[in-house]
Amino acid sequence: MPRKGLNISKYKKGKYDYWRGRYEKGIDSRGRMIYGEIYAKTYTEVEERLIKIQNDINANTFIEPNKITVSQWLNRWLKTYKNDSLTQSTYISYKGLIENHIMPVIGDTRLQTLSLDMLQDFFNKKAVEVNKRTKKPLSVKTLKNMKTMLVTAFKQAIISDIIHRNPAEYITLPKAEKREMRVLTREEQHQLIDYIKGSYSRFKVLIFLALCTGMREGEIAALTWNDIDFNRNVIIVNKTLMRVQKKDGKGTEIKITPPKSQKSNRVIPIQAILLTELKKHYTRVAAERLLVGSAYNEKMYVVCNELGGYIEPRQIQKIFKGFTAAISLVDVNFHALRHTFATRAVESGMDIKTLSTLLGHSDIQTTLNRYAHTTDEHARSEIEKMSSLF
Repeated sequence: MPRKGLNISKYKKGKYDYWRGRYEKGIDSRGRMIYGEIYAKTYTEVEERLIKIQNDINANTFIEPNKITVSQWLNRWLKTYKNDSLTQSTYISYKGLIENHIMPVIGDTRLQTLSLDMLQDFFNKKAVEVNKRTKKPLSVKTLKNMKTMLVTAFKQAIISDIIHRNPAEYITLPKAEKREMRVLTREEQHQLIDYIKGSYSRFKVLIFLALCTGMREGEIAALTWNDIDFNRNVIIVNKTLMRVQKKDGKGTEIKITPPKSQKSNRVIPIQAILLTELKKHYTRVAAERLLVGSAYNEKMYVVCNELGGYIEPRQIQKIFKGFTAAISLVDVNFHALRHTFATRAVESGMDIKTLSTLLGHSDIQTTLNRYAHTTDEHARSEIEKMSSLF
């Protein structure tokens, strides 16, 4: 017998029997009651769901059952709410996570039935599942990005009155294994600099820029002569260059955009050795500009080809590999020069806050997390100097 106040009755659809529960949704413009309906195979299930709905209505947390799936909502969220606010690289990254990982597994799940347990099981499997293309499971960083995306997307679903709690908020991620950063030893650094000094390559300025400023490769690629103030002897970092996939997925394109975080906009003093190399390089490209004339790229990139055009990050990596191969320097990529700059800075006594500013980190904790071992080693070295007192 139905509990008092519940509207439950048998319902036949074709040759199947169901139980139907009705609840009051509100009043229409004519003053008539609007009813919502739910169906289940058993009376008990309908009763339990109706009681929950009634409790949610009383608590003002009820959201009408909606058939929208996880995939449908994520695609709508990405196109409607994030199309203009995300950087193109982040947009493409999120799109890839949705299409390649979420849609095939939980994409057809109704958003309102998605639970923390379901998501946690999904993440646990993704953490160990070997990708056919890369032969590796997803990295902790990728899992973290996916969680961030889902938390943000489901927050919007709450605002849009589709769900009333965020099932992604409490997902537990595996601990990231601390990877050893590749930093050039002092001997390797001297070896590289000595080789570069004797080189006639137009790209040797790349090495000096990276080792003397700690700039990222995309920042170096975007650097123009207008960003270098020879009166104050500073470099103004205000943009980055990268090759990204187009939003429609058809090919790639070069994008020059402001840095990802506001802290990445910064001013870096120019060391004496870098100043010398920049002036030499400027003399060279100025002569090329005169020779080429109107065909020369008007942007005036610092690291450039013979026509003044940019050198994109993947080309920078190839150029750097050529330098390292010439001196048999192994297991090192261009980004290692940024780590090397930071390590030498700490070893020279630079305080961590100044280093964080020069590197363009979003907060000082990022710098500490990456270079804590360096500061520990420096502290030990400094305290050893006191041993002579005893």
